[in-house]
Amino acid sequence: MELALSAGDVVWQRGILTKGYGLCHGTAGNGYVFLNLYRATNDLKWLHRALK
Repeated sequence: MELALSAGDVVWQRGILTKGYGLCHGTAGNGYVFLNLYRATNDLKWLHRALK
């Protein structure tokens, strides 16, 4: 879980990729990461990041 949380922080720090809105290279993929971390931890930080 610690590795997944660290990966989520990296996604947040690097920001939105410029390759569009796709799941693999874009905002949808970023949101997917954050929503899954929220589901796993119930930490509102991840839900907030998913909604940004």
